Amino acid sequence: MRAEALLLSSGGLSLESANMAKVLRFFGVPSRAAAVTEFLDYTRLDRGSSAKSRALCSSDIFFKLIRELKDNSEAIRLWRERAHSVFVYAGNDSEILQKLLQTLTGDEGSVICKMSPSVADIAVSDCLDEFSGVMAGVRVTASGSKTDSDLVLNASKRSTVNIISLGGGAVFSKFEYEGVPIFLSTSREIIDIDAELTSQNFDVREHFLSAVPLVLYVKWAFAETCWNAPETNACLVIDDPVLKSTHAVSVHGCDHTRAEFGSSSQRRLYWKAQQALERMNRHQSTTGIRHDPVMVFPQGIFSEAAMSALKRTDLVAAVNNDVVSADPHRRAVTVSELWDIAVMGYSNFPLFTRRYPWEGIENFAFDALLGKPAIAVIHHDYCSDHCARLVNFIKRLNAPQCAPTWRSLGEVVRRSCRQREVSPGEVEVEMYGTELRIENRSEQSKHFGIRRRECEPSAIREVSDGTAPIPWSFADGYINFELELGSGESKLVAIKYQPLAVDGRNGDNLPYRLKTMLRRYLCEVRDNYVTTARLRLSGSRRRVES
Repeated sequence: MRAEALLLSSGGLSLESANMAKVLRFFGVPSRAAAVTEFLDYTRLDRGSSAKSRALCSSDIFFKLIRELKDNSEAIRLWRERAHSVFVYAGNDSEILQKLLQTLTGDEGSVICKMSPSVADIAVSDCLDEFSGVMAGVRVTASGSKTDSDLVLNASKRSTVNIISLGGGAVFSKFEYEGVPIFLSTSREIIDIDAELTSQNFDVREHFLSAVPLVLYVKWAFAETCWNAPETNACLVIDDPVLKSTHAVSVHGCDHTRAEFGSSSQRRLYWKAQQALERMNRHQSTTGIRHDPVMVFPQGIFSEAAMSALKRTDLVAAVNNDVVSADPHRRAVTVSELWDIAVMGYSNFPLFTRRYPWEGIENFAFDALLGKPAIAVIHHDYCSDHCARLVNFIKRLNAPQCAPTWRSLGEVVRRSCRQREVSPGEVEVEMYGTELRIENRSEQSKHFGIRRRECEPSAIREVSDGTAPIPWSFADGYINFELELGSGESKLVAIKYQPLAVDGRNGDNLPYRLKTMLRRYLCEVRDNYVTTARLRLSGSRRRVES
């Protein structure tokens, strides 16, 4: 049975409760509004059910709840039996929050004070790994973060666990009330994941307290209900390196010219993508260096038409730093789309996000908490210090409790999905790339029900597992199909689309080809000689100075 979230209120959902409902829905957790009296009226609950109640509410509402429990032995007995945990965020009344803290700690010396977040770093405790998961030990510098709360808890009781600290106090703590875990956040805001993204990628430092405590709680309290990634994968992408035979390469545009995939001509973009794949195939035949069918847009520029065109090719996904297209009338991208495994709003062709190391380990850790793969990108000049910065970054990325498995970019895409077991032997899977490597790592056979978002079901040519076509259906914006896998068995599922028709008019004229050839040679001179010479010279200077 899937656990249900109860959003406690005093009549109608508040803005914060509505935002919590959106986060719960994102993770696949059902929720409903409930009054405090309903929550406490255990005589109306199914006593035969083993499911315990999980509630989320403001400190104002929770203080009302514990006043109802006070001196009521029968209600307290049922509370202990039927309540799993409660997530509490700061309400509008700071005096009630103060009284709540003292009630939870049993210590009138426990106080809530105001503190400027600029005086200290925010740190996630590494003493509660089963709760904090990949975020354990993460530290966010004050200069790089924006907190939405100036309230800090100071409690001396030993039973209090500070999960997220700010200076000498806490902004997210765990208590117990009559045997039930209570998680209290000092943030008055809950992130609205339906809000439009205001940058080219989501930065958790901008929303740390409005997002992290709630997500940590949801992933812990609803572990059996939530969508989860079966594994955490990582890949290091080096843009424009001096190519070595040991490298696995991806498709980096066609001619590597600025905005070549930023136009609105779908058929020309399809032709460019097909030309790029033909060149990569010839390169692989000549050099033996294999390539992954993943597009990385030159300079990060792409259009909606480009994503629609790429969908009709043998490419399985696109990977980019930026998620907002270059179209004159670009579509809005929401926070929830960035939280997802991949952005699926562009013709349902997946756009996976990647990050630079200087975006902070906290962003990579939060991505992993959401189930996203860790795709890091550098340019080869980032290795100018004999890879010291890179090695340090990789060590930090490998440090979390759930260290990632490093794979090629293509394998990261193929293994990126989210799933949940709905009953013994029955697994729901959401697929993102046009290829999915599905594995049964259990000791028993399992039935996998797989779905993928699709806006053009008529464009699908075939769904197959490499040996035979797989029957599929379409409903409510998803294609659906099923697989049976024995213990230890794996299969690669692929969705193939109908090609677009092209003609010779999509080709490049002679001036364009000459200009592109000159640019390519100049780039090779820059990357292979000028940059490497500069790095050698700077290395020699450091040795002389030392």
